[in-house]
Amino acid sequence: MISLNGFRLFDGKSKKRLKAMISFKHKQLKGGFRVFDFLYFDFGKRGTTIFEYTNPDLVLHPFMIEPRGGILKNMFGKSVQPIILTTTPEFDESYQINTDQPELFKETINVDFLDHIGDHKGWTYEAMDHSIIMYRLGSIVESVDMEREIDRFIKLCDDLVHGKNLM
Repeated sequence: MISLNGFRLFDGKSKKRLKAMISFKHKQLKGGFRVFDFLYFDFGKRGTTIFEYTNPDLVLHPFMIEPRGGILKNMFGKSVQPIILTTTPEFDESYQINTDQPELFKETINVDFLDHIGDHKGWTYEAMDHSIIMYRLGSIVESVDMEREIDRFIKLCDDLVHGKNLM
């Protein structure tokens, strides 16, 4: 399973802890899933629900797909040039891709995965090695919404593993 120090979400957070963790397998996807709340102190107590998928056969070069910021965010060093254009304008309008290896990203990520992301605004996706995480920074998923979000994350991971390639 993941090391908390590997993803940007966990950088610089002091007094962090995990709470309400569940883990499960899915019959059609190799590997395992975890869902947990990450609690930390950052100008007060905050929390973020994290969905994680780890698959030893999956090789992901580090990337982050995050919601596009406003004009001010782009003025302060964020690239506005897309790494790739997807088949849906929803993704291109709502998200930006950050990676140090754009060519490797294009080789390993597929259209179905990116199109699925474009259908659900506001989430951040980080990946490295054999794991991907999904979260909304500073947002805890309520228990009434948990089953729907787990199902959506499983579908997203299925798209990642079995989707149509970009190249």
